[in-house]
Amino acid sequence: MHTNEIIHINGRYHKTDCDLIDDKHVAIRIKTGKDIRRVEVVYNDPYIRLNTQEGLYWPFHIAEMKQTGNTYTNNYYTAIIPCDLHRLKYYFKIYSDTECVQYSETGFTTDYNHDDLAMFFMPYITESNIFTPPSWINDIVWYQILPIRFNKNIKGIIDKLDYLHDLGINGMYINPIYKAKSYHKYDVTDYARVDDDLGNEEDFENLCKKAHDLGMKVMLDISLTRCSDLNPMFQDVIEKHKKSPYFDMFKVLETEDGQLEYETFRMIRSMPRKL
Repeated sequence: MHTNEIIHINGRYHKTDCDLIDDKHVAIRIKTGKDIRRVEVVYNDPYIRLNTQEGLYWPFHIAEMKQTGNTYTNNYYTAIIPCDLHRLKYYFKIYSDTECVQYSETGFTTDYNHDDLAMFFMPYITESNIFTPPSWINDIVWYQILPIRFNKNIKGIIDKLDYLHDLGINGMYINPIYKAKSYHKYDVTDYARVDDDLGNEEDFENLCKKAHDLGMKVMLDISLTRCSDLNPMFQDVIEKHKKSPYFDMFKVLETEDGQLEYETFRMIRSMPRKL
């Protein structure tokens, strides 16, 4: 069994292979190699115990996972399981033609008792954890656009909309268009203005109108975790230090000699990091 190809990211982490369907159901995914024939997820509330003659016992449930996707090298399995008490712990039983292994936070094992496994764990599910995407999202073919690559401006994108539509694209994910000094526009100096190099607000309105006339969605990227050091908010911090109303917006430390040190995006001094 090629265990190095088996990957699951636990539900307690930020980027996870667990999707909350509603407050009582969780969709759990796992990626495997092509040698895997069956995957089961063993689960229940982490705190339920039954008292038996042999001692306390964790009463588990088993759900067989369905193959819901594949690539040239991997298969993807999914199971939707109930989570009535809003908590969950679980592990996987994975079968190839010749082997069966357990997969948990412990790693890959073969005959461990449940109580000896460090299982995957979801501490508690609240309504705020549930993300419900719009129904139309499943039918969108997205195309990412860096505006400078389309004849260097928004009008260049408009000129290519018919071509993109003919390719079957019905959603555009557009990199930032806000006022900035770089070509990628992630170092924003003004979030309320279209960068002069790319056009103006009217150009963007025309882009959206034609895209919508063609049945295409438009999604704009925005960098909220960093901005330009020339952004007026950060310049206010440079000038006023802790007296600035924006001081707590950035990861800034005022040194003993009155100087400012601040965290940046990828060690780029011109892009201070925001909280």
